[in-house]
Amino acid sequence: MPLADVQELLGHASPVTTQRYTRGRRKLDSHAAYRMAALLGGGT
Repeated sequence: MPLADVQELLGHASPVTTQRYTRGRRKLDSHAAYRMAALLGGGT
């Protein structure tokens, strides 16, 4: 999902605030549970 969309959904005035939530994302993306959820949700 594009950062701007997430920013709008969360009501953040600045994208810098929203980016704080994506710092650990690379670690989470490789976790088996997240990979399985992506596959079940139609992602890759």
